[in-house]
Amino acid sequence: MAWTRLADTPDLWIHPEFLDPDDAAGDIVVALFTDPGWCAAHGLYSQQDATGFCAEAPVASHPILLALRRRLAEGLGLPAEAVDTVRFRWYRAGEGHPPHVDAYSGDELELAVTALVYLGDADEGGETLFDLAAPAPVRVAPTYGTAIAWNSLDARGGVERASRHRGIPVVSGEKGSLLFFFWLPSPVVGLKLIPPEGR
Repeated sequence: MAWTRLADTPDLWIHPEFLDPDDAAGDIVVALFTDPGWCAAHGLYSQQDATGFCAEAPVASHPILLALRRRLAEGLGLPAEAVDTVRFRWYRAGEGHPPHVDAYSGDELELAVTALVYLGDADEGGETLFDLAAPAPVRVAPTYGTAIAWNSLDARGGVERASRHRGIPVVSGEKGSLLFFFWLPSPVVGLKLIPPEGR
């Protein structure tokens, strides 16, 4: 299965089988981030609030995280070294994420592309909604193993407003995700997220 386009603006792509259902990688990642001992050993930042449980870890802290970064980078045609950390999120019933754009800068770098891998299936709710996507809004169900990727900067290097997204609150069940943020040297001009296999 290949990456396929979901929207023209932002450049929004989906890979429905990025993780094989029989592959234990996702379960291992969930076990790592929910293990207080592993988190403490790696000095992980974590928090629990209305947006669920969140923890961030260096990609180099586990071989599976490195392997997932490599696969995403190769599949999207982006440099693997552009991702230093991964962010794990786990949502329970009633938890979601407000509308936002993943556009930040620092140390002469711009957060240009986000890739999200779903690690848990919510029974109801939990979709990721891109309400400003064109030609029409896009709603992605949190299905285990699915990956989505999008650009947060437009071709001129400004914030791509159409990349605004939110996590619909989970109604029942639980939703997990792993986020990879690709930071590219500033200024990022002429960015078009087109996976090599889609060119």
